[in-house]
Amino acid sequence: MVVCGIRFSYDTSLSVGSRVVSLVLVDEDDNITARIVSNGMLRSDAPASIKLVTLSFLAGNNAGLNAPGGDDYPFKLNADNFRFLQNDDTLSAPVDEALSFTASGVAPANVLGEQLALSDYLQARYSTAPTAYNIADTVQAFDIRIQNKAARTDNVLDGPATFAAWLALNGFTSGGINTDTDLDGSIDLIEYFFNQSTNDGADNGNLPVVTSASGEKFLVFTTNNTVAGVSGILQNSNDLGIADTWETAVEGVDYEVVSNVVNGAETTTTVRLLGTAPNSFWRHSISSN
Repeated sequence: MVVCGIRFSYDTSLSVGSRVVSLVLVDEDDNITARIVSNGMLRSDAPASIKLVTLSFLAGNNAGLNAPGGDDYPFKLNADNFRFLQNDDTLSAPVDEALSFTASGVAPANVLGEQLALSDYLQARYSTAPTAYNIADTVQAFDIRIQNKAARTDNVLDGPATFAAWLALNGFTSGGINTDTDLDGSIDLIEYFFNQSTNDGADNGNLPVVTSASGEKFLVFTTNNTVAGVSGILQNSNDLGIADTWETAVEGVDYEVVSNVVNGAETTTTVRLLGTAPNSFWRHSISSN
């Protein structure tokens, strides 16, 4: 697994030092890709291996197997397959862990230096006045990436989770987001959106259903609060799209929201169906962004 970033919380109320309470890996859009630590403990669904980039100083500026790196970071003790990033976007051959990674002659001639990497990043993202980085620092209560439990409520484990992270969290397996792993007629993308098991064809209670009461019709469905990169829209048609194409339903014209009830990672939505057409068909169109 390649890490774009991490988000974590820590507890400073201990008598000695502090500890990490929650930790997740996130992608470049801040979607959770894996949950690593909960309540200060390594999770059973944490990935077996993680690829990350660090400085040679921190990884191993001392010679010897398991020798600590700079600032006593124990990279060699806990990691393997060390390689240098090169300025042509390739990796070097594995580096002997008995060596000091900062010693003369260890790094390849075309190693990608820290300052060049930072310069390339800034040029790619913030090189013009409209895109210049201008986000002010904030107080600890509003910190999201590094959360101090003494200053704010820990919500590190909450938020959008990628399809792979959602599978791992729930213990599901999948043949791919666009396949129907449990052969129930709904591809796994739909089951992700509605928070249904990809391995149980009978788990379909969150899918949209039409109900009626007092002469009115309602559409009820339950969605996954943590989906990342997936969107759903209500559509309607008078003949299943044969002559009357499926069109995006308009709130206030075709339907109105009666309630949104949040229950943990799910939200159950009830909408009242409007209009006077003798036949009206509805569907929830799900797509990955």
